[in-house]
Amino acid sequence: SPFTVFLQDTNLKYTHLFNAHSSYDNIEDIGHTDSELHSEASLKQLLPVKEQVLEDGVPKELEVTIDEENRLGYYKIHLEPRYASDDTISGLIGTAVDITDFRNESQYQEIILREITHRSKNILTLLLSIAKQTARRSDSVDNFLENFQHRVHGMSASFDMLRQRAEDGVLLCKMLEGQLHEDAGVPAGKNN
Repeated sequence: SPFTVFLQDTNLKYTHLFNAHSSYDNIEDIGHTDSELHSEASLKQLLPVKEQVLEDGVPKELEVTIDEENRLGYYKIHLEPRYASDDTISGLIGTAVDITDFRNESQYQEIILREITHRSKNILTLLLSIAKQTARRSDSVDNFLENFQHRVHGMSASFDMLRQRAEDGVLLCKMLEGQLHEDAGVPAGKNN
């Protein structure tokens, strides 16, 4: 399970670890502080929040990046104060949920979405250019619509050829042939 519960005293020494794994996977961490266990970058994220909870007693949540062996681990951490019998804060109780896989998947999806957006804008720019060029050569709205439709179908046919033959590639002459047939209003593959 990617879920760990930990207890720390007011000096932020780990006193208990439950269901430990990943960066919290070592029972030897008990008795040590974050400063002894984590990198400077991780400490800059963790320590101010933990110290704030110890000071004001207000629970906090944060996401942190922890440098682990040969990879970065991402954790969602929830912190609450622990109280002694005299109602003074005696430490922290915290949960750490490993969200590394989720974050990596989200980052991958973000890259894909950016690429799709970029390519969509390129296609829209191309369509606008085709529309302007077709409009300059058309003498009526009906003529424009007919010619524009043929050109868009030709572009669509070219995309289909590229997709179907992605591994082998497509000969330029085949793409031009399909495009010219569409521009002339003749379906690709029919010779007139």
